[in-house]
Amino acid sequence: MLPGAEDGHAAELLYWLRIVQHHVHHESATAAAAVGIDDVDDASDGDTITSQATPPMYTSLATALVRWVAHTFHEAGATSSTCPRVWVPVGHDDNHPPTLVLRPVCEHPQCLHAVLPHSRRAMADVTSLVAPHDCGVDGVHTSVIPLRTLAKRSGRVLAALTQAQEYGDEGEQTLRHECILSAAEAMLAVLPMDAQAPVSRLSNLHKALRKPLRLVQVVAHRQRVDDAAAHAQSHLWLCKHHAEHTELAHSRQREKRSVEAVSMLVEWYWHDGQCSHVFDCMCTATLEHAIQSKLPQATLRCRDHMQTVQFLASGMVVKESGARVGRVSLKTYVFVCVVM
Repeated sequence: MLPGAEDGHAAELLYWLRIVQHHVHHESATAAAAVGIDDVDDASDGDTITSQATPPMYTSLATALVRWVAHTFHEAGATSSTCPRVWVPVGHDDNHPPTLVLRPVCEHPQCLHAVLPHSRRAMADVTSLVAPHDCGVDGVHTSVIPLRTLAKRSGRVLAALTQAQEYGDEGEQTLRHECILSAAEAMLAVLPMDAQAPVSRLSNLHKALRKPLRLVQVVAHRQRVDDAAAHAQSHLWLCKHHAEHTELAHSRQREKRSVEAVSMLVEWYWHDGQCSHVFDCMCTATLEHAIQSKLPQATLRCRDHMQTVQFLASGMVVKESGARVGRVSLKTYVFVCVVM
């Protein structure tokens, strides 16, 4: 267990943070000296790291941060869907006196970045989020999280990753690592060691910023393990841009292309006794898969109801109504006649 780690999730986070900080320090020293440097000593403990940093190290740190904040919210009795979980302090020097505010961070593992850092909305100082020790109302428990620890660790992680040369989308990184570190240090000076923030205040802050992040499922299949760590990996708070580039989004795009391809090859329809009705693309794909797999029936999820198509020896029918079902191949064959 590393010093300062209160649990396994914190230990994992601090471990990867220490590793990445070593490597970005090595990168910075190498770039500044413009010569090959094999070893760089860490100022904190004198350890030496000689291996080259790789993108998986950065994503491991980002993932460890998300796991830790998800665990922190879970321990506080707050669900991950309440509000964003990663927050960093941001300094607004154009104010007099300068204002230190919190801003949410997109949790995309390949590109953590602060959202709306320069927004003029929600300019209340970070100290306004601190709750008194007895923050319950009429005996009702209020979920609180360690604000100082949350912002400090999130800020240091974002600073290290922003400084890394091979991490993230540079166009999304609107804060320099020096600015993030200075804001984190300034926050440590104004917040007491045991500063706590009600989750409801963070949620209201996100609303005041017009909800720049949203919780989305990022994996194609839900995790079976029902705990905070698994949920942290399957659901992330993402900006609009990164929400479009998840495993689930890519899976749905592939599914859409497959369904469209099937609908161009065959057409399925049902006859109500007077006229024919064509099934939509998704129902067509379901029916085609069923008949190719030699299934006895297929359940279709239509827009406002569900129905079952049975594949009987006497023909294909809708189970609920007895309507006849037909299938037409749309393949077109082109024959070229060559005159000798």
